[in-house]
Amino acid sequence: MNIQAIPNHQQGAALVMAMVFLASGLMVGAAGLGASLVNERLAGNYRAASIANMCVERAAAQAIEYWDDIPSGNISINVNISASELWDEHANDANNLYGPDAEGCIYTSVRDGDTALSLGIVSGVAGPIAYGEPVLIDYSSGVGGGFGAASILGGIADSALTLPSSAKSGLFGGEMEIDGEIFDIPAFSFASDNGAYTKESIIDGNKAFLNENNVNVKNKVEDQQGLLDVLWELYMSPTRNMNVNTGPGNSGKSSCQGLCFYEDGLDVKGNSALNGLHVVLNGSAQIGGNADVQGMLIVLNIDRNLDLSKKDSWEINNLVEVTQVKFNGGGNKGTVHFDMNSVEDALIGSGVSVAQLLQENSSGGGGFGEGEFKWRYFPD
Repeated sequence: MNIQAIPNHQQGAALVMAMVFLASGLMVGAAGLGASLVNERLAGNYRAASIANMCVERAAAQAIEYWDDIPSGNISINVNISASELWDEHANDANNLYGPDAEGCIYTSVRDGDTALSLGIVSGVAGPIAYGEPVLIDYSSGVGGGFGAASILGGIADSALTLPSSAKSGLFGGEMEIDGEIFDIPAFSFASDNGAYTKESIIDGNKAFLNENNVNVKNKVEDQQGLLDVLWELYMSPTRNMNVNTGPGNSGKSSCQGLCFYEDGLDVKGNSALNGLHVVLNGSAQIGGNADVQGMLIVLNIDRNLDLSKKDSWEINNLVEVTQVKFNGGGNKGTVHFDMNSVEDALIGSGVSVAQLLQENSSGGGGFGEGEFKWRYFPD
């Protein structure tokens, strides 16, 4: 029997293919593991960011509840500043930090006048893991947002405001009821970004009987545009008294009653008594001695090169700084008292109702001091 040997042509191809498949499997597995790790890291970052945002909201809620106890500071921010930069700037006092809790949440707030900034982070062993989105809180007092017994519109020059030196002279608000709705009238109204005065500096020293509950602050000058719109309607009224001769050199000579506009300023002393709604257009008003305004006094400084008969002239950007407002009564009475009857009489025939004049003051019947908080994420 002739047995022929079969040639052996095996070159190791199966081994090569097995190695290729093994390498491919390892690559797929490694890629899947990497993706899993990335997803896990992303999920961890998202969870940390969510917790950090909750930390900020916790700080904001606590700030509103304990508003008067918030540490004061200078809040100067712009759209280009980051959450981490804000944290580094305002969270450097350990006594004002709350936390960390079980999830590493640390938060704080700082207050600048009627605005507060709330911040929060999630912290780990090596430092912050995630920064929450900062929250700004704005507070407006419960005395309404419109005109007061005395009001200043626009910016105020440094040292322009003088309050009464007499213990019996002051600024006095009140309230009105219209169709069953209560309207609170603050004693004094102005914008917080006026450039020279804050609410705290106004009420410091307990002058003019002004306090936390009867001083109304607009958050921004631009928020006073609605008040200017009302003044334009009054300016166009056929019942207005214009160019009353009470500027410098004519002290104490005013006898204007009703709806009065003053282009050259208002300067009254002695025992003068002015009843009605009085609007000073050149940013200079002085009520001295025993002089009284019974009704409302509004002071602004508008560019009188403009045609004031046109509504677009009464825009906020056409106001310049008020230069002198002196409530420096040194007598036994004065200086400005809100008087409902005098204001109502001044508006007769003007085309403007009391409700229009006071539309932003409505509190629904609460009296003074029921403030309102509004908060927003920063940047908007």
